[in-house]
Amino acid sequence: MRFISKRPLITTHEQGPLPGNLLKRPYGLPKSKSTAFFPDGRPARGQHIFRVLDDNELEVGFLWIGLPREDRPNLYWVQDIQIDGLQRGQGLGKAAMSLAEDEVRACGGTELGLNVFGHNPIAKSLFESMGYTTTATIMRRVLRDDDEQK
Repeated sequence: MRFISKRPLITTHEQGPLPGNLLKRPYGLPKSKSTAFFPDGRPARGQHIFRVLDDNELEVGFLWIGLPREDRPNLYWVQDIQIDGLQRGQGLGKAAMSLAEDEVRACGGTELGLNVFGHNPIAKSLFESMGYTTTATIMRRVLRDDDEQK
């Protein structure tokens, strides 16, 4: 693993197992994507995994960026970013996103996109403060038998 010269320390995934939470995420990866993005348990070409470490070099999260579509080699996507709950609010997410932007530029990318869940206004605020803009909104309604039509 090589260390990136940023505080907090962030490392790239080059050897060893993937970050534990990556493959145990609540929503999981569909098997087809798991195989495509992580053949033989390693990131495929265009997929970049970073471990986020605190000042004591303990893993407190991870960042996964990648090329979602081969026909758009300039558009990278934040596939997942997680910072442990007790570590949030200390600049780790912002540092990880800054690293993601640097990595995308180094790989020749010109855009970095991501999804933010509607129930996460803190994350939305962080990304907006970094210059990210809303490009789409997805809405849904849970339908019940006792709902009245309006």
